[in-house]
Amino acid sequence: MFKYKYKPLTYNSATTQAARQLDPLYQNSFNNLQRQQRQNEMTASTVVQARGLANSGLAADQQTKLSLATQGQITDLNAQKASQIGQMALNSIQRNQDINDRRRSQLFNEYMGQQQFDFQKARDKIADSHWDLQYNASRSDAKWEKNWRKYQYNHMSASQKAQLDWAKKRYGEDAAWRMYELNSNLTAQKEMYQAQMNGLSGANYTTSSGPKSFQKNMAAAVKMGVDPAWVPLLSEIVRRESSYNPTAKNPKSTAYGYAQFLSSTRRAYEKKTGLNYNNPVHQLVMMAQYVKDRYGTPAKALAFWNAHKWYALPILVVGSLLAKVSFGLF
Repeated sequence: MFKYKYKPLTYNSATTQAARQLDPLYQNSFNNLQRQQRQNEMTASTVVQARGLANSGLAADQQTKLSLATQGQITDLNAQKASQIGQMALNSIQRNQDINDRRRSQLFNEYMGQQQFDFQKARDKIADSHWDLQYNASRSDAKWEKNWRKYQYNHMSASQKAQLDWAKKRYGEDAAWRMYELNSNLTAQKEMYQAQMNGLSGANYTTSSGPKSFQKNMAAAVKMGVDPAWVPLLSEIVRRESSYNPTAKNPKSTAYGYAQFLSSTRRAYEKKTGLNYNNPVHQLVMMAQYVKDRYGTPAKALAFWNAHKWYALPILVVGSLLAKVSFGLF
């Protein structure tokens, strides 16, 4: 907060300063009057003596007139001095006020300038901090994307690798991966629509996603209660999480299997379903139950994955939700 200490010039102080300036000038005037009075008295005395009237009342009367005239002049001079002192005092007070107003305005402008500078500096610091966070996040995302692509590539089939390598040479690294993800999503959507049509027509479940071993396990999971309409999107999540590998392990956590369940989630759903997570078919059944508990549909789970690049939380986070969901497969 801006503060300015100002001690105004008082009238007494101003008159004292003015008197100190005028006293020498008026003192000369007083001295001149006194000298003039003495000169006049001497002249009058000489005249009176020359006329032989030194002891007459006329001489005394002349001296009195001269003294009164001088006293009147001194009175006028004192009044003039007092008036001038008063005017000078008022001028000094006004001048002091003007100087302090200008000084206050100057200091206030300097204060506001410093405030603006500090505000801009703080904004720049925040902006730099945000930029650093975004930059670090982008670097982290890029590193994660690189590791994720490496993981997917290592778990691809030979034909998928060949297609991806060909696309890299022709279109570049990023474009090739985008094409791969786009084709995978289109395949998942196609199979989802096909599954929905099969469900309406009563046709048997089929899928072309993943290796034959995965297709066989997913078909068995459907027989255990997994909704056929869910299969395409669940398969897409499995592809992203484990590349259809029922024994896939995450070296940085306890994530394992098709669904990449953490150990806490695995134990909770084994207890919840009475199934064994070591069984690949059971992994898919428990995954479907988890998606139902947490997201409601695999479409919402996949949307979450698209936004965060993962879908499964430790069971401590979703425990309150699981406590509210009664057991029962589809």
